[in-house]
Amino acid sequence: MFPDIDACRAAARWAQQHAAELSVTIVRSGATAWRWRMEAGGAVVAVASRDYQRRIQAAQAAAVVLGLLAGAELGEMPVRVRI
Repeated sequence: MFPDIDACRAAARWAQQHAAELSVTIVRSGATAWRWRMEAGGAVVAVASRDYQRRIQAAQAAAVVLGLLAGAELGEMPVRVRI
């Protein structure tokens, strides 16, 4: 969670600039579910937004995200207020 939209965008830019340094970890998120997370220096900087039924699917999805991250264009992000 980020305190505001600017902090979120700054974190996304940082991840883009350091994409080559990120490591991927595949973690179990349930009895038959897997997720990926990307880390830098032991800190989690990105996580999967969904579960995958197979570990290999989570690994493949993480590889796609990591491959596209550096060149991705940051679009406008809607502001959501939690109540």
